[in-house]
Amino acid sequence: MFEFFLTIVGDRKLSK
Repeated sequence: MFEFFLTIVGDRKLSK
């Protein structure tokens, strides 16, 4: 569950 959140947050930060 935590990994999923980290993946989304990381992807969003990388996209920014």
